[in-house]
Amino acid sequence: MREESHRQPRSGKISRTATFLALSVTLVFLTNWRAQAAKAEEDAKLERPALARFSSWVLFGGRAVKGAPFLAYGYLSEIEALPRTTPQPADNESSAILSFVTEGTVVDIQQNPPALFITSRGTLRFFFDPQANRDFAKPESFRSGKEIATYEIERQVLFEPNGGWLLDSSSAWLVSSHDFTYNSSEKNLARLWGSQLTLQSRAHAGNGLPSPLPQFSGAIPYSGKLFIGGERTERQLPERVFSTILMEMRR
Repeated sequence: MREESHRQPRSGKISRTATFLALSVTLVFLTNWRAQAAKAEEDAKLERPALARFSSWVLFGGRAVKGAPFLAYGYLSEIEALPRTTPQPADNESSAILSFVTEGTVVDIQQNPPALFITSRGTLRFFFDPQANRDFAKPESFRSGKEIATYEIERQVLFEPNGGWLLDSSSAWLVSSHDFTYNSSEKNLARLWGSQLTLQSRAHAGNGLPSPLPQFSGAIPYSGKLFIGGERTERQLPERVFSTILMEMRR
């Protein structure tokens, strides 16, 4: 009987140990599963489809200082919501159906040598004109046609002199939109794209060009993608913004 009385506590101890180990394994499994699920969700966000691609020129004036103006203009291509009815050559500034113009000023500059982080705010406008004769040497030609939407925009540009890259992440919030007719159907960017957009693009400082306007000192061609934006925030963290740009632009 004594021997049996000794065995029972030992059996209970083994049972408690086994339960503890099982719970530990379950906890580790759940933790890893949640981490993998969170990573998969983040990856899915990074791999979201683009609404369109765009090409643009950004005009700038001399040194980057607070209050300095900028002008950006360009055209959209591969617009997912506005497909061509017949096969077409790749869009260019003359054949694109949508163009845009952004005007604003620099509001903040942060330096972490040698990198430079510039924040600008302004207005983004989209124009619809399937018959436009646009020319990057003539910025006003990108305003042709009907103005179909206006957005507030905040540009955040990171300049890394060592590599010469300019990385731009812009967030835009809808102010107004107007109907337009495309392929005999009434369209509206508010219905097609919602109220928030993200524009991510990059350029190389070595590709700078003379400015077509005398009030600016130079022009830099950018290429990028347009996405549905997230909730509005007062400020995005540069590290998160530009790691996202690099992920998007490498694809």
